[in-house]
Amino acid sequence: MSVRYKIPQILRRYFVPQQDDFSCAVASMATISQICSKEYDYDYWLNLLNPSPETGTSQIKLEETVGVLGVCKAGCFIYEDGLAIANITMMPDNEGHYVVLLGREGDYILYYCPYDDVIYKEQISKIVWKSENEGNEGWSINFMAPFSRIEKIKSILQL
Repeated sequence: MSVRYKIPQILRRYFVPQQDDFSCAVASMATISQICSKEYDYDYWLNLLNPSPETGTSQIKLEETVGVLGVCKAGCFIYEDGLAIANITMMPDNEGHYVVLLGREGDYILYYCPYDDVIYKEQISKIVWKSENEGNEGWSINFMAPFSRIEKIKSILQL
């Protein structure tokens, strides 16, 4: 069973909720930009990614554009800890949804859902990694984030 954390006001500036049903990648990238202290806001990512109302943003498009944030690595089953974007299955609709992975705590992953605008702590075994391409299960893009910023977020959430 996952645990939900409402975002405290002191952390609000780091987390960017999505503004419609298909811009989870946009909101996730804006959130990562805020955590990494980069000046790329929601509108920047909306224009760059140009998500489709029917399908959202493709993994390929995301991989092509994230380089503006600096060092990052994309691949399958490469996530170990830290800041990343991943496409996971969200219930009850069983659709793929981009979220911001914030770190690993033992057998749990802490992630921000821009649709629900909350942080979840979920057992790794319960997370279903989604992919638009066969054979890309476990796909994520991992970022070099300020460790102190992630630790501050966890500390304020009392994790």
